[in-house]
Amino acid sequence: MTEQSEPRLPAFDPAELRESNLTSYPAKYRAANQTRYYRRLGDHAGLKNFGVNLIRIIPGGQSCVPARPFAPGRIRLCARGRGRAGDQ
Repeated sequence: MTEQSEPRLPAFDPAELRESNLTSYPAKYRAANQTRYYRRLGDHAGLKNFGVNLIRIIPGGQSCVPARPFAPGRIRLCARGRGRAGDQ
């Protein structure tokens, strides 16, 4: 096991970025999806061709409208977390 080192500049702490729960979902889906808070890491890091978001979902909330297909070129990745999915 290697010893953990301090991040090198230009590293940043995602917790310092503004968190938002704005959504463009239609009104009938909006309330359920405002339990999802995100930080736009890609914008802060200067990424231009794709986005990276850190998303926090309040217990009982949903990440997106169920059964909505992905647009071409979109990838979902859960890097770390706890919880249950798919049993509602």
